Amino acid sequence: MIIHTAGKKICNIKGWYVPGIVTGWIMGIASIYNIYVLNTLYTITILDYVIGIVFVILVMVLLQVMVQKSANYSISKMIKNMKNTLFKK
Repeated sequence: MIIHTAGKKICNIKGWYVPGIVTGWIMGIASIYNIYVLNTLYTITILDYVIGIVFVILVMVLLQVMVQKSANYSISKMIKNMKNTLFKK
């Protein structure tokens, strides 16, 4: 939700559609709702939050690597391209 919305703003994309933004917002809202339900109905410890955050970061990193490999594009090239685009102005 946050990444796709920020990407839309950074790239100055007009309109509401960016690939993945609808899915990101639906998943973000569902995640917030699930955290609310778990907090109100069950006892959740700090360890549960830590495990969840570590798991999400690990999955996101692995997904990014798999997408980069499938496109035959390295992460270092992507970072260089992003820096050139962001600091071009």
